[in-house]
Amino acid sequence: QTSQGGGRWQSSNNGLGSAILWMTVVPSNPPRILAGTRWNLLSSIPAKKTEWDSVNHGFGDTFVLSAVADPQSTNRVFAGTWNGEIYVSVDGGSTWKLLSGALVKDSQNTSLVLMPASKSGAPTLYAGTSSGGVRVSKDGGATWSALNEGLTSLQVNRLEWAAGAIPRLLVGTGRGLFMLTADGARWERVKAVPEIEIRAIA
Repeated sequence: QTSQGGGRWQSSNNGLGSAILWMTVVPSNPPRILAGTRWNLLSSIPAKKTEWDSVNHGFGDTFVLSAVADPQSTNRVFAGTWNGEIYVSVDGGSTWKLLSGALVKDSQNTSLVLMPASKSGAPTLYAGTSSGGVRVSKDGGATWSALNEGLTSLQVNRLEWAAGAIPRLLVGTGRGLFMLTADGARWERVKAVPEIEIRAIA
């Protein structure tokens, strides 16, 4: 970790146990970092200490592949797991509750992104899966539906927002890069990118 804008770094590995697959910042007070490894979900509060604590309570026999924090709710975090389930935490990642209806059978949740609510209300969630395409929830995870029209591959490796005056959602699949239409109803292929597997978007 660094506290000098990247000018100087120090080790912060106590309690990790294995390689980190992903990290996300939870805007709690003070802010904390969640990190997913192949065997555990961990939390650290850099302002207080450099150690990592397990917060894998409630997940059962699985591990977390992706997570996203709600910027409008300082302690709400959503997490997607290896066995296709999605969980929510309302205490910054300390405890978790399974969201019913989000499961895609025989598929993993590879990526999660969130569109904050414009006013008070629930955010819109998008979940990418390894073989079931994209699923969307417009009520904060209570109900889910498929959003796959226009996709030529249901293998989703990455979801990411494209910067701009009007944010547009990108999805990297097993056969190319796609962008969600302005009305949020279907996907259009980004023709400037070859129809190859897209594993990351930056």
